[in-house]
Amino acid sequence: MLTTAFSHGHAMKAIDYDKARGSIIGKAMSSIDSGSGFVLILIGIY
Repeated sequence: MLTTAFSHGHAMKAIDYDKARGSIIGKAMSSIDSGSGFVLILIGIY
């Protein structure tokens, strides 16, 4: 699951689901080993 990140226009992995509740933006459909880059995501419209 992905949530909003501190960097403008970026998302990050939601680690603590209780803190991220209400700010989940979608689900990562691909992975990245480390650092930053592009992943395929499924946007969740809630």
